[in-house]
This record gives sequence, structure tokens and C-alpha cells, in this order.
Amino acid sequence: MTLAGAALGCGEAPPQPVAPGAARAPLAPAAPDAERSAALGFPEGPGLELIVGHCTACHSAKLVQQNRATRHGWREIIRWMQRTQGFWELDAQHEEQMLDYLATHYGPNAEAEEYRRLPLSPEWLPPNNAEAPPRPGKNQAGQG
Repeated sequence: MTLAGAALGCGEAPPQPVAPGAARAPLAPAAPDAERSAALGFPEGPGLELIVGHCTACHSAKLVQQNRATRHGWREIIRWMQRTQGFWELDAQHEEQMLDYLATHYGPNAEAEEYRRLPLSPEWLPPNNAEAPPRPGKNQAGQG
């Protein structure tokens, strides 16, 4: 198992195959309670229960919340987890609902960006006493 796989916690073997023609119920996560969803810090919205059920089955909510991606980017992240981390196949309707939620709340322009600290102005930076090496072709006095 890779380090990433261990971190995500999704290295279990896939489910056993079902005999051809056998009826299969679509996979659905257990419905999370409202208190748990609120404690995890996910914003309310359609698809929340799927995100909590599927995503937090393998890793912490923070791993989702710290990332930003477009809808296409989130789809690629899901595909990567399915290819390399043992994440199960989602039914198409659930996947679309999850992508809607993720792109809305964790898209590239999501409000979390406003919480990032602005760059420090030079007067607040620590002193940098290191001298830059002379450019190639120049002597120590800067003459060439």
C-alpha cells in the first residue's frame, strides 16, 4: 500500500463479484446525522450526505476541505482515488450530486480563499543578510 493509500485508508479489497443476472442494490452511504455533518465543518447543501458518507469513510473531512478544484478537477480526483486508492465505483447520479456539491463549495473561487493571509509587506519580513552571488561573467565588484 502506498503512503497516500495508507493516509486515505482505502486499501481494502474490492467487493466480491456478483453473479451475472443477480439483482444489485446501488451503493449508498449511511445517512449522516445533522450533528455529525455540522461537526465535520461541511457547508449545508444538496449532496452533503453523500460527501460525508463517501469521503469521510476513508479520510478526514479536512482532506476534502483543504482542496479546491473545478468540477472537472474533482472528477479527476475521484478517478485517481478509484484507480490508485481503492475508492469504490459510484453510481452516476450520486457522482453527479457529489460533483455539484464539491464544485459549489470547494471550487477554485470558493470563499475559503478569502481566509488566506495576504503577503507580508517588506518591512514585516525578517532581515535577509545573505549576499547574492555575483552574476556569471562579473567579478566581485560587479564589473565584467
